Amino acid sequence: MNYADFKAYLAVFLWKQNDADLVANMDTLIVMGESELNRVLDIQRRQKTALIAPVTQDHPLPADFRTIISVANNDPLTRGMMVSTTLQDVYAQRTASGSLRTAGVYAVDEGDAGQKLLRLVGPFSAERPGSMTLTYRCNVPHFKDTNASWLAEDFLDLYTYTVLSHCAPFLREDERIAVWEGKKGEAIMAAITEDKHMITHGGSPLQMLPHRRVP
Repeated sequence: MNYADFKAYLAVFLWKQNDADLVANMDTLIVMGESELNRVLDIQRRQKTALIAPVTQDHPLPADFRTIISVANNDPLTRGMMVSTTLQDVYAQRTASGSLRTAGVYAVDEGDAGQKLLRLVGPFSAERPGSMTLTYRCNVPHFKDTNASWLAEDFLDLYTYTVLSHCAPFLREDERIAVWEGKKGEAIMAAITEDKHMITHGGSPLQMLPHRRVP
């Protein structure tokens, strides 16, 4: 399913194929749904890991970055998990003498160009880059830009009901708000429950156990 198919599907689902106002605003309503799912959909599919080698103290984060889960320093001399701190603390440590610096801290900040940056305490250079493992939670795909979305492929019901829950107030269909909210809630719980089941049982085959001990 591509983005145009998804938009057409939503319009048919609502029986509003010929509603020019809805069609004109569908892109915004879909973005509203994606924004909500970015806040509430807590599943492993959104967890990513990347090896990074910063050459400056301000390292750009991936385009799909949402929030930090962890940062591990892989340098043999300072190896270990890094600690999130304030931007002010990072700047203070950058200007402190070498003995007062802590290589194991970081902060996340919005750069001047709008891209989020991982603020570190260096020094780093092209000749001596850092070595870190970044684990982060990614944004759900922005369907309009990518024209492909694992959310639409694997969680079509959740994606649909989330967008519809934003369509109902726009269409002034107050009686449908509770319906879409209920369906959305069921789909979110089903997705999270399935995800937990995959985490629990994904590493080894399931085995049947007796319900009582046999002597």
